[in-house]
Amino acid sequence: MNRINRPGRTLFVFLAALLLTSIASAQSAPDRQSSNNNPSFPAINVDVVNTPTVNVGSLPAVALGPSQVTNMGQRPSNQVVLANNSNQIGCPQWYRIGPDGNPSAFTIPSGQYLVITDMEFIAFQGANTPGVYEGLGLLLGSANETVLAGYAISDPLGTVATTQHITSGIVMSVLPTCFSPTANNTIQQVVLRGYLIPAS
Repeated sequence: MNRINRPGRTLFVFLAALLLTSIASAQSAPDRQSSNNNPSFPAINVDVVNTPTVNVGSLPAVALGPSQVTNMGQRPSNQVVLANNSNQIGCPQWYRIGPDGNPSAFTIPSGQYLVITDMEFIAFQGANTPGVYEGLGLLLGSANETVLAGYAISDPLGTVATTQHITSGIVMSVLPTCFSPTANNTIQQVVLRGYLIPAS
């Protein structure tokens, strides 16, 4: 039996330890690299449920900004100021007063209604009894139905005047006529204010 002397045995042990260390390093190096630089995670399935459905057609209409509408919530072009011809009794013709103050004959446009929100009447009659109530009003349609009436006390000169404001407005498809119950009254001035809306 051959014996390995001490220097040879020491070298053999050193080489064996070196070989084992190299093998261990080679096996662990990929794990460290994978762990530090490219970690992997198990796959997870995620189900997304109850997501809302957006219907563009159901979105509300865009509201007009303050600079585009009046205090009545209407476009300036839809607002109407009407005045009668003071030379004609009963207000058979109405004139729309433009923003520049010029009047033009007015009829309600096809496919629209007129909503009256305010009216002013002035009637002159020297024979009215001072201090007595007199009436002024609007008639509508062929049946001459009264849709708005106001009463005021005659002044010492027999003049009657009244101003009416209607919060809900009066919707009309035809223009009204005006009247005074006193037969001799001459209605000198009638002013109507309102706005146009689509007929529905």
